[in-house]
Amino acid sequence: AALEFWRPLRERAAEADLPANELAPRLVGCLASPSAELRDRIGYELFTYWLRQGKLDDETRAELLAELQARLSEPGADVVLARSFSALVLAELVRSDANSPFMSGADREQLLEAAAAALAAETDFRGLDENVGWVHPVAHIADLLWRFALHPATTSAQGERLMQAVRARVAPTDVAYSFNEGDRLARVVSTLVRRRLVEPDRVSAWLASFSR
Repeated sequence: AALEFWRPLRERAAEADLPANELAPRLVGCLASPSAELRDRIGYELFTYWLRQGKLDDETRAELLAELQARLSEPGADVVLARSFSALVLAELVRSDANSPFMSGADREQLLEAAAAALAAETDFRGLDENVGWVHPVAHIADLLWRFALHPATTSAQGERLMQAVRARVAPTDVAYSFNEGDRLARVVSTLVRRRLVEPDRVSAWLASFSR
C-alpha cells in the first residue's frame, strides 16, 4: 500500500502543485522501511529533491530536523535503517541550511553532538545487505559530519569536535570496513584541512598516532 501511494508521487516530484510540505512528515516513515525502493529510491531521493529545489519551508525543515535527530539516537539493530537513512536526510538538511539558513547556532551544535554520539555508538557495520539493500550507517553518519565540515557557519572548535568523532571510528580494530566507510570518514578531515578549520600539523599528529 505504501509503495502504491508513493510511487506516483515520486514521479510527480517536479510538479509545482505537489504539496511537498504536507507530504514530507509522512515520508519520514519510509526511511525505516525494509523495502529498498521505498526507503532509498522514494524516501531519500524525494527528500533530496525537495530540499535541493527549495520545496520545503522553514517550518517543515525544522519539524524534520527534530524528528530525524531523535531517530538518529535510537539504539538497536531493529531500527538501524531508521538511524542510517535519517542521517542521510539530516545531511541534506545541513546542506539546505548552508544555502538557506533555518537552524540556530544552538540547533547546529546539538545536531553535531548527536551525530558524533551516533557514530561512536553505532555497532551495525553492514554495507550492502542482500536482503534489504544498503544499510551503511557508518558511511551515512560520515556524510552528515562531512556536511558540517562544509557548512560556512562551522567553527574551528566544531572542526576539532568533528575530527575527534572521526578518529574514534576511522580505523576500528574489531571490524574491517568493506564499503568505502573509511574514505567517507577521511573526507570529513580532508575538508576540515582544506577549509583551515583544523591545522595540518594537528592532522599529521593524529595520523601518526595510528602507527604507534
